[in-house]
Amino acid sequence: MPRINAVSLDAVAVAAVWLAAVTRLHTGHGPDWGHVCLMALTVWLVYTGDHLMDARKERSPACPIPYRHVFHRQHWRLISITMMAAAPLLMVAIPFVLNSVELALAALGSVAVGGYLILVHRRNRLTVDSLPVWFKPAVVASLFAYGMHIPALAAFITGELPTGNSEPFSVIRLAATWVISSGLFFLNCQWVSNLDRQPEKQFRRLPEKTVTITAITILLASSLLRFPITMVMATGPALMLLIGIAARRHRGHEFTTSLWASAFDVSLVLTGLLLWATACQTI
Repeated sequence: MPRINAVSLDAVAVAAVWLAAVTRLHTGHGPDWGHVCLMALTVWLVYTGDHLMDARKERSPACPIPYRHVFHRQHWRLISITMMAAAPLLMVAIPFVLNSVELALAALGSVAVGGYLILVHRRNRLTVDSLPVWFKPAVVASLFAYGMHIPALAAFITGELPTGNSEPFSVIRLAATWVISSGLFFLNCQWVSNLDRQPEKQFRRLPEKTVTITAITILLASSLLRFPITMVMATGPALMLLIGIAARRHRGHEFTTSLWASAFDVSLVLTGLLLWATACQTI
């Protein structure tokens, strides 16, 4: 499991499940395999490239090197060759899989991702430890949620969203899942960032616990407004809270920390599967 986290396969699984669930929820059908494979490959390339650049940076003595960065330092040559083989495959496949609207939305997302990577990794200006703790989780979560909604956004722009009895409901639901999923992805990234960056005595303070409990409360309260998807979404932060408490009690060396990081992604996979099952019943 830690090696799965090290090569970002858990993040790829989250992307594939959430892309399918969100698309099913808003359009009435899941994405084809081309969309899923394209998204999975894109997420792997972005995450792996980010990890390779992070692995080359210096870190303060108070912050241990995450296992995935150690893994990327040890196997950077093989990982780089794999990326160089995968990137052209992605570029060739994109025009055959995405329609014109999806292609424009994907291009916009690519510009945002490129700007983020340049900002974070530009030499001699920023380091891993010089940014606010919340910055990378917030940006990564926002970009991740955007990518998961590209097919649904394209369907909305072209007028292909199922309207049911009222068109505004689809718009509200689209906006709600975008905001809620961004929040869930942020909590996930923040918990993992806590594992990576903070020394043991700070980790015990669990700064994410209050935020997570607040998120659960808000989601459950909003489900009273006859929006059942929010109740499903509440399972995400609930699982993260349980995993975070367990990680605090059993946190060990970097290898074990990577195991807990994988567990946080598993909580998102389970939430995405529940969302998929709910979407199949509500569409």
